[in-house]
Amino acid sequence: MGLAERVDPDGASDEKAMLVQYLDYQRATVAMKARGVNAAGTAATVGASTLTLGGLVKHLTLVEHSWFEHRFVNGPEREPWASVDWDADPDWEFRTGATEDIDELLADYAAACERSNTVIAAAALDDRLAWPGWDEAERERPSLRWVILHMIEETARHAGHADLLREAVDGAVGE
Repeated sequence: MGLAERVDPDGASDEKAMLVQYLDYQRATVAMKARGVNAAGTAATVGASTLTLGGLVKHLTLVEHSWFEHRFVNGPEREPWASVDWDADPDWEFRTGATEDIDELLADYAAACERSNTVIAAAALDDRLAWPGWDEAERERPSLRWVILHMIEETARHAGHADLLREAVDGAVGE
């Protein structure tokens, strides 16, 4: 499906397909809200918040990679994430995303979403997180089902932020 269009989830799908459809729908919503803004729109904020459309898209790119490629299958961290000193700059992706080209950010996000969907396709919903950095003493390793649901929640929450940001940028509202 990709980030080009929103497609309503098919209520007759199996569980895994339906979860991916809901995640793709939210991903496409974020992309739709961010697409077409200029540099000022990429960096615009609302009220006291420092959140921007550029930062939001870059953050979602990070969490796609982090949850699916890095944590779920224990793959290596990709650049630019691997080189970031997160202790010194915990909001690095939000800060730097505000200064980047929105089309490039959306292309990176689309590529991360495609890689995430490849991970999802290769696993069963009950498969567990492989990342050795998970603290099992704190809680059980989450299943792929949990990771997808977490990403639906994360993406939908940020889609709401994107809706407010886009309206502040140029008045665009609605779906």
